[in-house]
Amino acid sequence: MLLSSCLYSTTTQLWNATEPNAYIRVPQTNVNERVLQDKHVKYYKDDQAKVYYVGKSSLRKLGDYSIRMFAVPVTVVLDAAPAILVVGAIVMGKGTPGPGFLNDSRNNAKRQQDETQVFYKIKNDDLPIPGTNSP
Repeated sequence: MLLSSCLYSTTTQLWNATEPNAYIRVPQTNVNERVLQDKHVKYYKDDQAKVYYVGKSSLRKLGDYSIRMFAVPVTVVLDAAPAILVVGAIVMGKGTPGPGFLNDSRNNAKRQQDETQVFYKIKNDDLPIPGTNSP
């Protein structure tokens, strides 16, 4: 879940911002319809919103594809980095035994020594015996 929420941010925004087939919204006050017709660009007119939706040129589409090709790998790494750091901190956290910890002979000797010290501290009277009135 953390990974999916991270991946949505930068990569998705870049992908949406560089959509090659998206139309550019241009207010009707900024361009004349005759100019669009003379340049033979693909456009749609929305009189209610008073805008033109103008198609991107081939050069602009090429630029969008280029940005996607080179920038998306970087944004994926940036988006995944927090999740990777969290998982890495959990797996290899401070004080957590590393690989081979249980099979390490030094660890086994230390564990046996600790168990022996615990048994020396307990007196026979302190051991609960089943079936007696001990607490």
